[in-house]
Amino acid sequence: MSKKTISIILSAIIIGAFFLPYISNGEFGLSGYDIVFGKGEIRGLARNGGSALYINLLVPGSALIILLGNLLDDSFADGLFFRLLPLLGLIYIVVMLYMTGSSQLTVSEVFGWLGYGFWISLGAAVLLPFTR
Repeated sequence: MSKKTISIILSAIIIGAFFLPYISNGEFGLSGYDIVFGKGEIRGLARNGGSALYINLLVPGSALIILLGNLLDDSFADGLFFRLLPLLGLIYIVVMLYMTGSSQLTVSEVFGWLGYGFWISLGAAVLLPFTR
């Protein structure tokens, strides 16, 4: 399997996992989409809402650019910058979740709140820069 095919698969996984639970605790769950656009309970993630929530769109946005670039044989999306953006977006989510709840949550509790959609995205985002 070529690196291009692996890159397409990993990008599609990141985009798909954005709609799976990123944050979950029992019956409570928020997808990456819900963090940005819906369910107002999570507004504390970016200090009472605001434009910082849109930084979470780095994850599927850069994966979409890589996916389209590979499908259209465009060299624009081959740069390491676009391949690192999903990973940086996921790190941002963890840091902001910890900083927002740092007085109430330990580091292990923060990682316990992360849902399977986040972990799937993280696995694909870690592998994506190596498919260059």
